[in-house]
Formats: sequence, C-alpha cells, structure tokens
Amino acid sequence: MYSLYHEEYEPKQWHVLLAYFGCSWAVCGFVMFANRALHKTNDIGLFLILAGFVILLIVCTVMPSSSGNGYATNRSVWREWQNDTGYTSNGFVFVMGMLNGAFALAPLEELDTPMSMLPKAIFAMVILGFLTTFPYLITLFYAVTDLEAVMGDTTLFPLSSIYRQATGSRAGQMGLSMVLFLPCFWAVVGAYVTAGRTLWTLGRDNATPFSKYIGALHPKYQNPYNATLAVCIVNSLIGLTYLGSTTAFNAFATSVLLLMITGYLAVIGAHLLSGRSRVRPGIFWMKGWIGTVVHTVSCLYTLCFTVIFSFPYSMPVAADTMNYSSLIFGGLTIFISVLWVWKMKHGYTGFTDGAVLGQETAQEGAIMVEVSQASSTQKLQE
Repeated sequence: MYSLYHEEYEPKQWHVLLAYFGCSWAVCGFVMFANRALHKTNDIGLFLILAGFVILLIVCTVMPSSSGNGYATNRSVWREWQNDTGYTSNGFVFVMGMLNGAFALAPLEELDTPMSMLPKAIFAMVILGFLTTFPYLITLFYAVTDLEAVMGDTTLFPLSSIYRQATGSRAGQMGLSMVLFLPCFWAVVGAYVTAGRTLWTLGRDNATPFSKYIGALHPKYQNPYNATLAVCIVNSLIGLTYLGSTTAFNAFATSVLLLMITGYLAVIGAHLLSGRSRVRPGIFWMKGWIGTVVHTVSCLYTLCFTVIFSFPYSMPVAADTMNYSSLIFGGLTIFISVLWVWKMKHGYTGFTDGAVLGQETAQEGAIMVEVSQASSTQKLQE
C-alpha cells in the first residue's frame, strides 16, 4: 500500500520480513494479553469480513462502468482460459488452483457442544465460503480489462492492481486494499488462537517437547500463554527463510496444507480401517454403507490432492521454481512419527477422564476444562 503513493519504491525481501514480523508479533501479543477481549474481537472480525465482502462486491460491480476502465467481455470471463503455467493439461491446472481454497479448512477447539456444533461450523464455513467467494471472483473477473498489467504487477499484491482497474483511481485502490487488509488481520488472530490452543492441548497431554511449559496455563492471564509464544517463535524462525529463499518459504507454507489435510486422512483412514467401530456415533452419524462410501471418497480425495499439491508450480522446472513442500512434508512426517513413538514410551498421558485443568473456580476470562465422565468430552470455557 505504501508503494501506491511512492512509485519509485522497490520492495525488498527484508521489507516483507519486517512486515511479517510486525504483524505476527502484534497479533501474538494481542492473543497473549487480551484473552478476555477475544470473543468480542471475533465478533468485530466477523463484521469486518462480511461488511468488507459487501463493500468490495458493490464497488467492483458499479465503479468500472463510471470511473473505471469498463467491464471485461462475457467471453473473456466465461469462455477464455489462459494457462501460463507451462502445463499442457488445463484440467490439471484447474485442480492445482484449488490450493488456496484448501487453506480454508482448519480445526476448531473451543466449543460448548462440539459433537453438534463442530460439524455445523465446518459445513457453514464451506457453504458461506462458496456463497461469498464465487460472486466475488466473478465480479473481479469482470473488473479486469488488462490482464497483463495484473500479471506484471511488482507490488507483491496483484489484487490491488485489479482494484485500480475497477475504480480507476489510486484512492479507490487504497481504500479497497484497506477493506481487504482489516479482515486479514483478524484472520491472523484466529490462526494464532487456533495454533496456540492446539499446541497447548498436545502439551497438556505430554505429547510435545517441554510439555510442562507448553501445556501450562498462565496464572494471571489464564490462557495458553507459553504455547502461543512458542507458536510465534517458530513462526518467526520459519519467516527467516524468506530472506534466504522465497522458494523455501513457499514450500513451508504449502507443507502446512499437506500436513493439515493428511491429518484428516489419518483420522478418517483409521476410522475406516477399524470398520467404523471405535468411535461412538454422534448426532450426524452416517449409517451403513453411506458412511463407508463418504469416508472412502474423503480418503481418496485427500490422497490425490496431497500428490497434486506437491507438483511444481510451473514448467519447466528450475531449482528456484521447484516445489519442495514434499521434502519438508516427508521430513516432518518422519520427525513427528519418531517423536510419537518416543513419547508413547516416555511420559505420554493422553486424555484422562475426570481431569480438570485450570482454576477450580470460574473467574471472568479464565479458561477451565471440565471433563464429563458420561460423555468423555472436554469443554473449554472462557
């Protein structure tokens, strides 16, 4: 956004790294010290996301006809296909393009009734994501009249170039960029909340190195303070790879996706191989062959896209354009497997019925996990 009013500015890798560190540590500090305000800020974030969608949709729909560069043709939006990746199969390029959308899937932890609310939340996320993303993309396609200008953008934020074509002004470009930036900031907050509490859960079960500290709640702030800080430190160390190689950094980003979707595969696959007999049926249980078919398709889908997302981003392949996510994914898988085997024999406790973590009396903003003997589920309250 700075470069919009300073055309002579040339972004450097260390500039991006400083912005990365600033955003990461600011969000980490907010999550660590403002635990009581998280539920309110989540409401603000939801409002900004929905309001931003409406604003972007209206502006990018209306302004091209008045102050922008006009609209793209129906043929260019619906019929033309431009493949600049070097792959000969357009269908393969299409499924590779699903990489960004796959990042939308994420776990959830703090729910009052996870057995019923978690499936609803995942379903709502997918449906709401489609209902908002599809019209937004179509609007952007009609706003692009010079695709070469977008592809040749040097600001590291080509979407901003589309906003410039849609509004026809630098001020409109800046305004729409800010509308997009604010929801992204709240998305980072949600990512830190999820990552910190996930790591804390593993530490609580003595499944991580330094479990005594990772799995502890802060006595004052009553949140996974140490786990959140550890996430930020690791995140910063990964960010340092951006200085040495953007290819390596992108490989880390893609490997996160591979680890996440194979995490689903590990759970669903084990459930399927056990004959679906080891899990107590829940509210949305699919009986008989229907559940078996759904789980089988899910496993095959995950396996296929694990391979597809490991392909190089473009052809022909060079050392600086190779997708090394499979290397990182394989290395981390081996490391996690060895750690799992070692922890199983050296201190792993796992879930214990009747365990109560946190304060015995619920104070405002405190996190307390209560485990019900009857349902054997955990409840994390704030």
